[in-house]
Amino acid sequence: MRERRLLVAATFCGFLGASAAILLLEHRHGAVAADPDRSQVEKNLKATLSDLKDASAAFRQVAKLVRPSVVHLTRERVVSEEPDPLVDMFERYFNDREVPRRSMKERAQGTGFIVRADGTCLTNNHVAGGGGKLVAKLADGREVAATVVGADTATDVAVIKLEGDGYTPVTLGDSDAVEVGDWALAFGNPFGLDQTVTAGIISAKSRSRVGIADYEDFIQTDAAINPGNSGGPLVDIRGQVIGINTAIASRSGGYQGVGFTIPINMAKTIMEGILASGHVVRGWLGVELDRSAVSGDRPSRPGALVKGVIAGGPAAVAGVRAGDVITAFDGKAVDDGTRLRLLAAACTVGRVVPLRVVRDGKEVDLSVTIAEKPVPSVGITAKELSPELVRRFGLPEGVLGVVITDVAPGSLAAQAGIQAGQVLRAIDDHAIASMADLDAAVARIDLRVGVKITVSDGATDASVVLRAR
Repeated sequence: MRERRLLVAATFCGFLGASAAILLLEHRHGAVAADPDRSQVEKNLKATLSDLKDASAAFRQVAKLVRPSVVHLTRERVVSEEPDPLVDMFERYFNDREVPRRSMKERAQGTGFIVRADGTCLTNNHVAGGGGKLVAKLADGREVAATVVGADTATDVAVIKLEGDGYTPVTLGDSDAVEVGDWALAFGNPFGLDQTVTAGIISAKSRSRVGIADYEDFIQTDAAINPGNSGGPLVDIRGQVIGINTAIASRSGGYQGVGFTIPINMAKTIMEGILASGHVVRGWLGVELDRSAVSGDRPSRPGALVKGVIAGGPAAVAGVRAGDVITAFDGKAVDDGTRLRLLAAACTVGRVVPLRVVRDGKEVDLSVTIAEKPVPSVGITAKELSPELVRRFGLPEGVLGVVITDVAPGSLAAQAGIQAGQVLRAIDDHAIASMADLDAAVARIDLRVGVKITVSDGATDASVVLRAR
C-alpha cells in the first residue's frame, strides 16, 4: 500500500465544464442531431447557458454573503532552537560551558470565521493553539488582536475572540442534513492568499479512523483545500456553514481532491461547552467496547459489542450488560464502537436516550440517562495509532496501544516524566488498545487513590503511579 500522508489544510474546487453543459443541454432539450440546424443549436445553447448563469449567480451571492465573516489568522511565537549535541558536548567538556540556545520566531497561518457579532470565532486548534501572538486580518484589510477562549484537542476545534465587537457573523447550518452530492464552497487563505473561494460537492459523510483527531466524524469534500485553509468554513449553496475545513489526504502536500471537514453540529456543541463552562462537556455511557462488532461465537451483524460496564455509570443503571450488542442510539443506527462513542459524546448531558441492544439473539429496548464524561486531570492527550503517527514519533511497526501526542506542562504526567511520542500501553494493568479502552479506563481513575500508567518507547515498558497530592 502506497504511503498516504495527511496534511493540515482545507477544501477543494469543483467546476462545470463543457461536458456538463452538453449533458445538461441534452437532458433538457434533447440530443443534438448529427447535422443540426444551427439556429436550434444556438437556441439550446442559450437556454443551457442561462442555467449555468443561475448557478454562477448563486456562487457569487454566497461569496458576497460569507467573505465578510472570514478572517486570516496569523500566529507568531518565540521558540528556542536546541544546540547541536556534538558542539554542546565539546563546549561542556573542553570549555566547561553550555552552548546557549538561539531564539527564533515561528510563524503559522490559517483561517477562522466569525460566528457572533461580539467577535467570537471558530477555527482549528492546530491553527490557534500553541501559544504566542494571534492576529486576525479581516476582509476589509483591518488587523485586530485575537485571544484563545478555549480549545479541544480531541476534535481539533478552537474558539477565539476578536478584539472589539460589531462584527458580521456567518449563519450556521445543519451538518446532519447535508447529503452526498450537495454543492459545497470552501473559504480560506491558502498559501496566504486572502479571501479565496473554491467550489465542489460533498463527497462522503461520517469519515472516521482518518488519524487526525480522537473524535472523527468528518464530512469529505472535493472543494480545493490547501495549507492555510485550515479553520475556514465549508458552506452550502444557501450560504450556511456546514463545517470547519481541517485536513487533506495528499501525497504531494497540496490539493488532490480529498478534504476533511469537522461537521458544524459537532463544532457548535464544543463551542457552547467552552463558552458556558470553560471546558468541553461530552456525554458518557460508561461502557467498555470491543474493537470488533461482535464476538466470535455470535452471528456477524453491525453494532458495538459491550465488553464491560462501568459500575454506577449510565449504562449500568439502564440495565446494559457485558455481551450486549448496541445496534441503535437515540434512533440512529450504530455500526460499530467508533460510531457509538461519537453519538454519546455529542449527546446533551442529562438527556434520556433510547438504546437498542441485541441480547441472546433478541432485541431489547432500554433508556439511558447521559452523564458527563469524567475527565481526571492526569495531563495526557492521546490518539489512536495510525501509520502517520508511527512515522512521526519513530515507533516500530506493530506496536500496540495509543500514542501520547501531548503532555500538559506541570501536570501529574509531566512531573512523572511521561513524554509525547510514548505509547500508552495500560492503565492500572488494564490493556489499552484503542481510544475506547482509554475512555473506559479513565472513567475508573481515582487520583486520590492513584493510578498506574504503563508507557512504552516501542522497545521497553515502564510504569509510574500518578496520585493527586
